Amino acid sequence: MTILRSPLLLAALACAALPFALRAGGLTLTSATDVIIFAITCMALNVLVGHTGLVSFGHGAWLGLGAYAAALAQRHWFADSILWPTLSSLAFLLVASALVGFLVLRRRGVYFSLLTMAFSALTYAVAFRWTAFTGGENGLGGVTRAVWIGIDLNNPWVYYALTAACGLVVVHVLARFHISPIGTVLLAIRENEQRAQFIGYATQRYKQI
Repeated sequence: MTILRSPLLLAALACAALPFALRAGGLTLTSATDVIIFAITCMALNVLVGHTGLVSFGHGAWLGLGAYAAALAQRHWFADSILWPTLSSLAFLLVASALVGFLVLRRRGVYFSLLTMAFSALTYAVAFRWTAFTGGENGLGGVTRAVWIGIDLNNPWVYYALTAACGLVVVHVLARFHISPIGTVLLAIRENEQRAQFIGYATQRYKQI
């Protein structure tokens, strides 16, 4: 029962078993890495939808924007590096999400959801049609995993271990976040945003976070 109460331990066991479970089904280690990446994305979506009650249809667009930002940063500025493209992508997403969030969060309910859907459609159209910049349906080539602090990330097991470690960090951080004061306010917003405002919380600011 103690194991079931520890999200981090459960996630660690799942990460350890995942490659072998998928291999038994005829899939490769790359598929296991993809599962971890999408799991991280879904955990972030759960903060928005499950914890705060904001139904977003544009979450996948942020995954794509982050991937494009990192790939373009490596191709144009940080060749043979993985750290700086990743940090550049995070900085870009921080600024872009603040701007989009400021506009989209001015609406609630179904109107918020429709705006996120429109943002997702716009992002897709730009990525698909601006072939000179994004590669269109062919994507971007020439992106490498490189070597980081002496670790060859081209090794599939090493790359999976790094991805799984990032996933475990996200699990731990979100588990702490959900029981933090901010996480409690987000729960209050989900249950009754108007009541949360009446007791003094700046709900717009918390949703922006």
